[in-house]
Amino acid sequence: MIYPGGEEKLNKLITNITRVSLASLLVVTVTACSSLPEYVTGVGNRHYGYAPEDPCIRCGESWVMLPNEEMAALKHPSNQKSKEYWEAKLEEMYGPNWRELTPNWNHSK
Repeated sequence: MIYPGGEEKLNKLITNITRVSLASLLVVTVTACSSLPEYVTGVGNRHYGYAPEDPCIRCGESWVMLPNEEMAALKHPSNQKSKEYWEAKLEEMYGPNWRELTPNWNHSK
């Protein structure tokens, strides 16, 4: 014994170091964005709906919303149909008197 009461202070110091170490290990282990492997964290990337390119919401990342032109898919050249095509579809849906049932229909092509 170096001095009286020294052993007790040493035990307290070791206990405090152990607590801080365990708390740090716990925080690193349960962090969702940890770089630790799956078998350590228990959080896997195999749950339903996950894709590797998805943002990590817990890390502060978010989705990037890209602007889309109004009705862009319908305006695409592959979807451009003639006036006769649309008239045939309307007649198929509403019958031969489709012009009376849809007075505001006006195809601009």
